[in-house]
Amino acid sequence: MANPSGEKNIGPWEGQQVEYIPLDDLVLWTENPRDPLDGDYTNDDVIRRATDGRNDKQWQLSKLSKEMGDRFDLSELPTVCRIDDGPKYRVYDGNRRVILAMLRKAGLTTEGQQQLVPPDFPDPIPCNVCDEETALENVERKHRGNGSWKQYERDRFMFDYRGGPKTVLIRLEELIKAVTKCPP
Repeated sequence: MANPSGEKNIGPWEGQQVEYIPLDDLVLWTENPRDPLDGDYTNDDVIRRATDGRNDKQWQLSKLSKEMGDRFDLSELPTVCRIDDGPKYRVYDGNRRVILAMLRKAGLTTEGQQQLVPPDFPDPIPCNVCDEETALENVERKHRGNGSWKQYERDRFMFDYRGGPKTVLIRLEELIKAVTKCPP
């Protein structure tokens, strides 16, 4: 897919390339360890959950929006993978940025507790397109240390997607929901 200026995309580089993808073709990752959802959910369901005020500690959309300023920084491209060779792409990294872009496109802002005013985003939006393994490697690299995930979220990701051990936090959550019922 060519970018809006008509130039060719950056060519493949180690299994990754930049493509301009319409926001309507992006599917939020419902298994995101930040706030995983079980079952079939739409982008609207994920956005509602991320903006309902009860999950602001996980999503921190208002904080991200303030940090981003007035416009999307092209140095922070979402990492996506094509879904089943179709026209849609799953967002593995950058779900919060894509949510802000979708809210901006819909003309939605929130008042009250979150005070969310999304920055300006391009549509189509440039994305790092790669295979799932490369996407998971990128997610691990960005979140295994000081990323925006909490320890339980990192443990969950490492166990679910990278073959990591079942940590004490995962076991406590499975046994008595100690992490989700008693968040720090």
